Amino acid sequence: MQISGEYYDSPTAGLKLYRRFFTPDPGTEIVGGAVFCHGWGDHLGCHEYGAQVFCEHGLLCTGVDWPGNGESEGVRGDLESVAVATRLIGDSVECLRGRLPEGAPIGLYAHSTGGLFSLNYMEQHPDEIRFAWLSSPLLRPEENQLWIKRAIAPLVAGLFPKLQFDTKVRARHCRRPEVPGQKPREFSSNVHHLVSARAGVSFMEHAPLIRRDVSRLRDPLDFMISQGSADPVCPPKYSRALFDRIELSRKRYVLLEGFLHEPLTDPEHAALEAEVRKWLDDVLESLSIPNPTATVKP
Repeated sequence: MQISGEYYDSPTAGLKLYRRFFTPDPGTEIVGGAVFCHGWGDHLGCHEYGAQVFCEHGLLCTGVDWPGNGESEGVRGDLESVAVATRLIGDSVECLRGRLPEGAPIGLYAHSTGGLFSLNYMEQHPDEIRFAWLSSPLLRPEENQLWIKRAIAPLVAGLFPKLQFDTKVRARHCRRPEVPGQKPREFSSNVHHLVSARAGVSFMEHAPLIRRDVSRLRDPLDFMISQGSADPVCPPKYSRALFDRIELSRKRYVLLEGFLHEPLTDPEHAALEAEVRKWLDDVLESLSIPNPTATVKP
């Protein structure tokens, strides 16, 4: 896998954003693409393990660090609205189209808050995405937030829209330690745990509408949700309830026993990678596309 990136002026966000590319190695035929959507507070560089599996299957991957996250401009943790993030996904889809063979399928990977944005995009554009993997999707942004904070959030957002709040999400909520009994590896310096007032309010306002409209997803769409059974940030009961409501003929739910919020950064992340490989094998077969993992050129 080859990793590259570029800064560009985004008319959608009104900021200079950082776009990342994960490209299959030379000799691997590019058969499709995928938009990558990271979680809140991290960046696409945190999802290289997932990108590696996609690239092995001949899928060119791209996405942006959300405004206020990673290498992109903006106040840390600030996003104007869910609508802006949704349009940024559309921008990434168009970016992929310009780099893929004509007619090549486009998929999507999204983690946590990126899952909320991605569901919104797929519901609004049900024919654009051919396969989608949601990792620990955020479906209840109000979870673990004090009632008083939820109550005053709209007022605060109106007066001080970019005021930062602590999400309270820490490394111990996301990954298990390398050695039992010790602390887990901490976040990198470019990862934060902040959310602006207006971003938090937008998440909470849009989430029930996005959950309601999940019935708009329709075949043909290969769909998978992966979830840690011990995830305290996005409890699996919510993703399972959403999954059961989705009326797709090809859907898969992977529950990883004992894993927390970020299975891809867990010491035993290989277990999830194996599930993703099997799913992508099935996706390519359903699309009648030769699997590059079986035909990688020397």
